[in-house]
Amino acid sequence: MNVLFLPNHDDNPYQLLLADALESHGVSVSRGSASGLAPVLSGVARNDPDVLHFHWLHQFVIGRTRTRSYVAAVRFAFEVLISKLLGISIVWTVHNVLQHERQFPRFERRVRALFARQCDEIIVHSPAARDRVMSAYDLPDEHEERITVVSHGNYVGSYENEVSRGEARERLGLGDEKTVYLFFGNVRSYKNVPKLVETFRTIDDEDARLVIAGNPPNDREESTKLARGCRADDRVRTDFTYIPDDEIQLYMNAADAVVLPFTRVLTSGSVILAMSFGKPVIAPRLGCLPDVLGPKTELLYDPDDPSGLRTAMKRAPTLDLDEIGRQTRERAMSFDWDVVGERTAAVYRSATDDRPVETLLPESDAYDATVRSSAETVTDGGADGASDGETVDVTAGPSANGRNTREERR
Repeated sequence: MNVLFLPNHDDNPYQLLLADALESHGVSVSRGSASGLAPVLSGVARNDPDVLHFHWLHQFVIGRTRTRSYVAAVRFAFEVLISKLLGISIVWTVHNVLQHERQFPRFERRVRALFARQCDEIIVHSPAARDRVMSAYDLPDEHEERITVVSHGNYVGSYENEVSRGEARERLGLGDEKTVYLFFGNVRSYKNVPKLVETFRTIDDEDARLVIAGNPPNDREESTKLARGCRADDRVRTDFTYIPDDEIQLYMNAADAVVLPFTRVLTSGSVILAMSFGKPVIAPRLGCLPDVLGPKTELLYDPDDPSGLRTAMKRAPTLDLDEIGRQTRERAMSFDWDVVGERTAAVYRSATDDRPVETLLPESDAYDATVRSSAETVTDGGADGASDGETVDVTAGPSANGRNTREERR
């Protein structure tokens, strides 16, 4: 079976490891991009796939302006339609409900909801994500059988892990007696790093340290403001730069706990990375995180509790973090790539089985209704305020997801 990954990110360990796992289960993986006049059909022409496996959808449908986004979405819908008419099956792994930057959220949600109805199979990384996808895209109940839970594989062995805690701290200039909290990854708005810094500064513990490692915000004003807040507390260390793969071990092994105070999240490669290094995770109880962490959720907090992050950070030093980390790594080890490859290959086989899948053809009333709805969205200057929790009604007729962990460091 030939499968085309779209879009491909050469620097993404998730896709590379998944492709390797699939090879051992009789699946040949090729890779395509989201660039060009017809990226999907160009990939089809070059690789002759049986299955198109989409990952990060926003690169195909979101442009710099609403008008460009509309044009891109129409082109994408046409390319998907032609692919299906050619007998190619469509699989989509939903890594996030919407793109993290949320340029045109209501429009993007409509496009994703329509696309979900065209997929032969959808992959999510936890039962919670399946429920979230059904709700966010307002999918009819019968579509639930097309959504398969396949765990996000671990990163154990994907990065060097040879330095001891003591050596890592020495090289980073951290004392051995201190409690070290680590934020690792690109600083983006949904990761809530300013809130983390603000919260840490209220913790009265001279032996505590907060390390922030990763590329700073793209917005210069936001970056300057964050740097100023960090400099106000000499317990905060910042390395606002791309962290090479061979140095990730320094930050992870120096840390007592990894803190990821997301404002929203569905799947997190950063959490999988921390678990793969045997680190306890402090994070909100959102998305896949409770499912992924399994029984080791004592450091998850209520995202609606204004003091939740502070309470979890203060609680961490009172727990046996080494034991929590050991069990967390064992949990990560259970996310075996061979099993992931086997289950994903089974999804492909299911997708290529003959069964009716409703398609919105250009001449249908449903197609016309959807285009009109999308057109109204992109021309409405106030249409981009949909929150992550808002379910947009998609009445489209018949019911028919610099760099730093590489996926989450984007």
